[in-house]
Amino acid sequence: QNVVPECSNPKDTVAGYQGMPPNMTGIASVLKRGGYSTHMVGKWDVGMATQDHHPKARGYDSWLGYWHHSNDYWTHEEGKCKLGTEPMRDLWRYNATHDGPAFDLANGKHCSQNNQSPKGGGEGEDIEEERCVYEEQVFRDEAINIVRRHARQQRRGEAERPRKERFMAPKSDINADTTTTTSSSSSSSSS
Repeated sequence: QNVVPECSNPKDTVAGYQGMPPNMTGIASVLKRGGYSTHMVGKWDVGMATQDHHPKARGYDSWLGYWHHSNDYWTHEEGKCKLGTEPMRDLWRYNATHDGPAFDLANGKHCSQNNQSPKGGGEGEDIEEERCVYEEQVFRDEAINIVRRHARQQRRGEAERPRKERFMAPKSDINADTTTTTSSSSSSSSS
C-alpha cells in the first residue's frame, strides 16, 4: 500500500513505519564503514516518520531531494499534504551546515510547466525574471557540484586520507527507470 511517508504504527517499533525499517542497514551505512563519503540527490521515499528514517541516520553525508512519493517538478509542492490552506513544499537540503527546507532553490510563484520563463511583479511593480528551474535540473546541478567539490578536496589534500566518493541519484523523472550510481573513479547504471 502506498501510504504517506509520515505514516506510523507506534505499537510496532521495528517495522511500524512506512519505508525502510529503522533496524535495516542501508547501502550508505555500509559504504561509510568502507571509507566512502556518501551523497544522495533526488526522491527519498524510504520513510520520514522518525529521525531514524532521515538520510543522516541512514549514512548519508548530504542529501538534496524530496520526502514524499512525488512532488510538482516546478513548484516542489506535495499536493495531498497541506499546511493550513497552503500545499507543503517538499524540497529538502541536508549537509554539514543545513538540515531543512531548500528555500534558496524555490522557483518564483509564476513558474510552472506552462510558464517556464515567468516575469514577476504586479501592477505598479518592476517586472523582473523569476527563478524557474525544472527539478531534475536542480538535482543534476547538485550532483555535478558534489563530484566537483570532492575532486577539489582531493587535489588540495583536504581529506585526512584519500576518501572514496559514492553518489546516488535515483531518477524521479517518470520517463526514466534507472538508478545511477557514480564515484570519482567509476560510473555505472542499473535498472
